[in-house]
Amino acid sequence: MQREDRERELGETQFARELRGQLETQASSVARARQPRRSRLVVALVVGIAVAIVLGGVALAGGLEPLRKTIWPTNEQGHTYGKAPLAKSVEDEPDLIAVASDGKKGYCYKTDLYGPAPSFRMPPGEVSDYNAAGLRGHAVPKYESDGTTQIGVFWLGGPGSAGGGKSGDGSEYEDTADAHGTIITTKKAADGAITITREALDGSTTTNAAADDPSLLRLSKAERPVTWREITLWFRDVGPTHPALTSSEPVAPDWLVERMSAAAREAGDPKATARWTLQYRRCAAPFEGEAALASEEVEYSLVWIAILHGDFTRQLTSAGASPAAAGSYGWIYLLLDKDSHEVISEGASATPFDTSLFRLQGRTALGEK
Repeated sequence: MQREDRERELGETQFARELRGQLETQASSVARARQPRRSRLVVALVVGIAVAIVLGGVALAGGLEPLRKTIWPTNEQGHTYGKAPLAKSVEDEPDLIAVASDGKKGYCYKTDLYGPAPSFRMPPGEVSDYNAAGLRGHAVPKYESDGTTQIGVFWLGGPGSAGGGKSGDGSEYEDTADAHGTIITTKKAADGAITITREALDGSTTTNAAADDPSLLRLSKAERPVTWREITLWFRDVGPTHPALTSSEPVAPDWLVERMSAAAREAGDPKATARWTLQYRRCAAPFEGEAALASEEVEYSLVWIAILHGDFTRQLTSAGASPAAAGSYGWIYLLLDKDSHEVISEGASATPFDTSLFRLQGRTALGEK
């Protein structure tokens, strides 16, 4: 290559590098702007697309091949890390994606943020349950750039998140969740009729016409939403923190109370207290152990998670090594199959379990009332 040609190529490469830095700064400014969390990813993706288009154009204009892949920094584990908006595509995104929550910046594994790989096929009957768990919210570990030092968690879904679309019958719907794990579905039929369905964490459902919905009836006429879009926005953006919302903390199903009570009696404190939820099994990994997650099918299977607290003195039959051998202990966990309700894992501890990856519901006093 002639010297002048090489100098020209280096100059164009430097220009592309400087342009990338300017756009990265713009992307960071947009991401820090005050806006609803659910729209930040959209903005970031738009900026990321703009980066790819502009840099590709610069390379072509200079007679160079388009930049096909971002060069990411790599940690000692061999994992790449960086900001997703700088990627050329989802496939080009780094292994560890930059996030910020609770005032701390960090990185989450892409596989944790995006869920099961495309090769994982869920049975059709479980799709709605899977989506509901996502709407109710769960967290993933947040690390330093080394990918091993955990510095917190990053929440996905939860109150204010939403999903929806159109059904084959021409109706439109939107799903959201409140702080008590209730899934609220607002649906507009093809004839314009609007209904609101609530599915509690225990699986019980109620459906009302919009004109008869107890939450909306508590609002004054001036603040009451009327159109389907207004109603969906109210339940998504306003309802989760509005005193008019009628949802209350769920009551544990009878079968779950029986399972938790049996464990408490076996451990020596029939009057223990318990809290519970329905979530992905992967959320219990901090206390069950990563070894239990043998496949994505297991990771994303839904399980009932129960945490018992009491003055326990006897070891659970199948809990393995337990603090009970050295005296009393205060905590028990149970994982139960979503459908058969059988205990699939249990354990005991002298200290509280790490439940930072999910929200517990329904404080239940066990024993005789």
